[in-house]
Amino acid sequence: MAIFGDLVHLPFIDLTRVLAHQTGILFLRTAFAGRSVELHLDCTELRGLYLDGFPINESSRMQDVLHGLTTSATGTFEFQPTELTSLTPHLKLTLSELLDPYGETAVPEAQLPHADTRFRSAELPPTAPAHLTASWQQIRPRLEAGASPADVAHQLQLSELQGRELFSRLRTAGLIVPVRGNMPAKPTGRTVEPDVQLAGSIPDRATAPEAGPVRRLLNALRRFTAVAGRA
Repeated sequence: MAIFGDLVHLPFIDLTRVLAHQTGILFLRTAFAGRSVELHLDCTELRGLYLDGFPINESSRMQDVLHGLTTSATGTFEFQPTELTSLTPHLKLTLSELLDPYGETAVPEAQLPHADTRFRSAELPPTAPAHLTASWQQIRPRLEAGASPADVAHQLQLSELQGRELFSRLRTAGLIVPVRGNMPAKPTGRTVEPDVQLAGSIPDRATAPEAGPVRRLLNALRRFTAVAGRA
């Protein structure tokens, strides 16, 4: 199944983790200084890298492109699953190793996790990288019931931005995942009272719901029967 999206919502380095078990072609439109990039992926391996349709083989140029995708890529992406035999490989490199040097690269603020998005520990988290070990030991117990960057920043006396950056690094390392169905709520500016009626309470006549057609028919039959009985 094809996957579409925008790099504003799913940064490139996170996208590669989502595709870690997929084989196919990843198209990034206008991602590298306005130019298109095409990656041929076989699970965790990079089998081909193209810039505007031209293959990139030089190691230094390849690092430039991957660094740019990790730090400043913008635009939409599309992943088309395909058989390995349909790829046009000219490389055989482990993608995670290529991206490893950029794990601590500053992520644009727009691509950081929202301050109120709740996360939990991944079901089978990998070993935390050395530079995240201390932070992970502090944060992991707080994630049992789910926690947001804002929650943890307050508990650890960090700024909100520092909390978001820390969660971004943990997410990139595969240690945490968002809690499904718990995206930050948008304020409405008004309070909605719950529509609740206590058991046994009698609704006020002025607010009682209007009788339906069946109830009105039964009431009319009772009135008719009462009049006939008095006649």
